[in-house]
Amino acid sequence: MPLLAIEPVSLDKNTHKVLGAINDLGAMIFVSVNAVRHGLPLLRSLLSGRCSVVGVGEATNAALREAGITPITVPESVEASSEGLLQLPQLAEREVVGRDAIIVRGEGGRELLAQTLRQRGARVHYIQVYRRVPNRPELATVLSAGNVGKPDVCVVTSVESLEHLARLSDTQGQSWLRTVPLVTLSARIAERAAALDFNGDCETAEAASDKGLLSAIVRLVRSGRR
Repeated sequence: MPLLAIEPVSLDKNTHKVLGAINDLGAMIFVSVNAVRHGLPLLRSLLSGRCSVVGVGEATNAALREAGITPITVPESVEASSEGLLQLPQLAEREVVGRDAIIVRGEGGRELLAQTLRQRGARVHYIQVYRRVPNRPELATVLSAGNVGKPDVCVVTSVESLEHLARLSDTQGQSWLRTVPLVTLSARIAERAAALDFNGDCETAEAASDKGLLSAIVRLVRSGRR
């Protein structure tokens, strides 16, 4: 049930001016597959041997490799999040101080990565190349089309999707969806679910990947909590 659609965003004159002034790029960080898809064609010319290219998560790094870019190898022990990336030696203060860092993302998002890199002495620039647009599916129609009475598990991969699901479930008379057990891609999504009164059981993926989600679903089912 797609709750969000992705639309590309054109770079404005100010962004082009910022890109034109960059002369010592230390890091280019892609926060998602969509960041790679919509941002890399615009930014590839800035890459050089001295620039560390980092993807948030396994899928993002796979998209970079598919596009011919060799990203920094992120150990499995590093969480696929801003907190995890900030542990990488390539983003340590000695590597970024006095240098430019580009964060390629959609409109909006967390500020932790940029704030921390600025504290480490980097000049951080956001390049926003897409936006998330809410879809408005008829929940009852989607469920009946799949011959689903009540789902056993609901998998949620972003805070934005969760918030939109909450709004739709209330306005369409499907508030019972808040009782369905959740599998979330991150602890941040799980925390937001609790704040939005999703009161079913919740299991969080240990890795931000399809494999991590599948393992979380298996744990939830085997535990008998669904």
